[in-house]
Amino acid sequence: MYEQAYMSIGKGLRLVFFGEILTTVAGLFSWFGLSLIGLVLTIVGLGMAGQGDSGYQKAFHVTILHLAMVFLGVILTALTLAFMPVLGDVLAALIVLASAVLAFLSVYYVCATSAALLENRSNPLSMRADTLWKVYGVCSAVTHACALALMLPFLATMLLAGGIAFFSSIILAVAGVLYIVFLYQASEVFLHW
Repeated sequence: MYEQAYMSIGKGLRLVFFGEILTTVAGLFSWFGLSLIGLVLTIVGLGMAGQGDSGYQKAFHVTILHLAMVFLGVILTALTLAFMPVLGDVLAALIVLASAVLAFLSVYYVCATSAALLENRSNPLSMRADTLWKVYGVCSAVTHACALALMLPFLATMLLAGGIAFFSSIILAVAGVLYIVFLYQASEVFLHW
């Protein structure tokens, strides 16, 4: 019974791994179609991993909510920009912030669930997962807080927030790559349980 659950988790995390790669590449080149394929792979992978543990089901539901938020955000932002441009900027900022929170929650549920399951099997990988979601969360929070601070009309605030956001974005990008590597390594452990 447990072997089948771990196999489902391993296969699911492998799909999430490929989905994250496609989404990252699509983000670099602004390829919406490839991004959509990556998102579908991620959702299918989380659904498959969710058959093995409820923590992955939470990540699945949060990712579905994230997808709905993105589509709703595009529609609402377009409508408000057309009719009320000032409100459109505020709404866009709020939607980006909500989207970032949902993206973090997905990473959190995947890492925290994996860390708990891998603790006795691969302790270094478990500890890396535990550290990874924390670094991802802090950098994401700092990056988005700085982005909001950049909206303030003060030059000193803009320079300070811009510099902090730049370095935080670099660390967040590295955390994203480490997350992709973690997904592959965790899927290997679960597939060969």
